[in-house]
Amino acid sequence: VLGNSVSSDFIPVSFKTLSIDINGFVGRPGMARFSKQYQFLFVNGRPVADPMIARAVVDAYGSRIPPRQYPAFILNINIDPADVDVNVHPQKLAVKWHETQRIFRDVLQAVTQAINKVEENGAAKIAKAAQIADDAIGGSRLENVSGFQAEIAFGRQPGSLEKVKNEM
Repeated sequence: VLGNSVSSDFIPVSFKTLSIDINGFVGRPGMARFSKQYQFLFVNGRPVADPMIARAVVDAYGSRIPPRQYPAFILNINIDPADVDVNVHPQKLAVKWHETQRIFRDVLQAVTQAINKVEENGAAKIAKAAQIADDAIGGSRLENVSGFQAEIAFGRQPGSLEKVKNEM
């Protein structure tokens, strides 16, 4: 839908309970835009627009995105057809949830978990890259620095340690 050039900017979402299966992708916080143009929602395979779901996704980002900016997402929600009414719009572009609060909570939890997992993995990679740089320059302490700062301290071009991080 959005092309290969942005695929690395997306975070996979996978969440399942007995009553709902949410999967797809959400954009990294830096991808947030002033438009909702890159928000795609499917319910049981049918494309729909749902402001409540969009709000749950925005809420999952919290302060990670600036006010009045919107995260990109492509989400598919599979749910028992008895739990959702698809006949509320003539073109079936909207749905009515039978348990709105539960759906909101599940989407919020699904997106929050996906973002947190990526942030935890990223922090671990940066710490590992800082340790590699620290060891390479003879053990001078580079604690609590970003990968970019470690590269500068190591006298390398920014981005040169990205290869090292990707190999971990």
